[in-house]
Amino acid sequence: MPLYLSEPECAREVIGPNRIGDWRGIVAVLERKGFPKIDPLFGGRYFPAVRAWLDRYNELYRIVSAKPQQGRETWTKFKRAGSSGEPEKEAANVCQFGSHGRT
Repeated sequence: MPLYLSEPECAREVIGPNRIGDWRGIVAVLERKGFPKIDPLFGGRYFPAVRAWLDRYNELYRIVSAKPQQGRETWTKFKRAGSSGEPEKEAANVCQFGSHGRT
């Protein structure tokens, strides 16, 4: 997908192919609220900015942000590569992602 989308392409990505006719009215309202405008040099809307704007508009940051847990983290120590790969000890609140068997 190109980064700069024409109006029909942008409408199809945002509201779907069955509602492209509604786009002109919808985008007029959204532009008054700060929706990214058509870039005159590229002749389209920069879609990563469109998507970021819509994520903020729909308060996606409230959905994905989580409160950090209080307390100390405990990590499991892994054996060196070539061993069974099993943790040497069990611990509470363990995160094993990204270790790839390294110590």
